[in-house]
Amino acid sequence: MKVKKILFLLIAVTLTMTLVAYGKEGNVGNDERSSEQEVVRVEVAADEEQLKEEELLEVDEGEVVAKVNDEEVKGKKYNAVLRSILSQIEQNGETARHDSTEELKKQALDTIVNQTLLLQQAKEAKIQVSAEEIEEAYAMFAKQFEDEKAMEKEFESKNVDEKIIKEQIAESITFNKYQNKVVPIKDVTEKEIQNYYDQLVTEAKGKGKLLQPLEEIKKEIQAKIEQERQHKQLVAHIEELKKSAKIEVSI
Repeated sequence: MKVKKILFLLIAVTLTMTLVAYGKEGNVGNDERSSEQEVVRVEVAADEEQLKEEELLEVDEGEVVAKVNDEEVKGKKYNAVLRSILSQIEQNGETARHDSTEELKKQALDTIVNQTLLLQQAKEAKIQVSAEEIEEAYAMFAKQFEDEKAMEKEFESKNVDEKIIKEQIAESITFNKYQNKVVPIKDVTEKEIQNYYDQLVTEAKGKGKLLQPLEEIKKEIQAKIEQERQHKQLVAHIEELKKSAKIEVSI
């Protein structure tokens, strides 16, 4: 029996997609959500098999799973990142196998280490998030529920409250601001868009499919190129940060 999917906010999703899922091929034109919406929306909880996988890998919320430059990272954050990774696997139509549990554990640990490093750097760079920005994002998040009662019910089931959600929003916005500061989006040329489109056409033909005309998906292609380029630069930036960072993993 399928457990109903819910919409929930986790900074983990933004960071997981950036730091773990980078390099996975996406489908241009299939995702109509804006990058702003991605900050506050994510599907968490899938079927029973996924829930069993979560129970197998999760740790005590108070357990220290890692230290990054002497900052402790607790099990609560590790578990949240783990759920996000499993959710992405499920959304991609894949199944988390029990022989891949060590790989999943490593991905979750890598993600929280990278996440902590970036937020530490954002703090040093004096990246700030205004109360107005947080309230605006929270209002967008709240619209995903039928009413306040439904949202409160979801909060209770996930053991969170408005304060925790807003803290996660603040972290997510901070991450996005820092990313745009250290690896700003560069202009994409018409030639790059055309080359990307030609590659998609070739791939589509190989599968016996037809692709929409370029003008219909030009904006999506441009956004995809920008995203891939920025993600690649961010990964390189993280590797540089790790060279001088003090990292200890406890699990």
